[in-house]
Amino acid sequence: MTCVLATDEIDDGYQGGCRLGEPNQLAGGGYVGLQIASRKPWFFAFYVGVRYQLTVASEIPLTHWLQYGVGFQFYFTRSQRVFVTHEFGLGHFRNSQDVSWGFYNMISVGVRYGKASRQPPPPPPRQRP
Repeated sequence: MTCVLATDEIDDGYQGGCRLGEPNQLAGGGYVGLQIASRKPWFFAFYVGVRYQLTVASEIPLTHWLQYGVGFQFYFTRSQRVFVTHEFGLGHFRNSQDVSWGFYNMISVGVRYGKASRQPPPPPPRQRP
C-alpha cells in the first residue's frame, strides 16, 4: 500500500493516511539534496543537510517535501561498509490539500557494496624511450 498524505481521520476508516483495504496506488517522485560531513576519527561522522523532494501518486496531488537535518554515522569496520545512522531535524510538506511542519527522528542501518575507493589510483605506466 502506498500513501503520501497523513490524516487524523482514524475513525473514518483511515490509518496513517491510507484507506484500509485500498488497492496499491501508482506513486513516484524524485529528490535533490546537499550534505556536508566531517569524519574524525574513522568510526564516527557528523553531517548537516537539506533535501527537497517531489512526489505524486494516483488520486493524491503533487506534494513538495523539504527536510533540514543533522545526523551522526557510526562505522563498525575500518572499510566503513557497515554503519548505523541517527538523523533528526525539521520536515515540511505542502500540496493543494494540506500543509504540515514537524520534527522527524530516523535511525537506519546501512551496508555499502561495490569497490571501495579509499586507495589512491595506481600511477600511470612508464613510457619507454
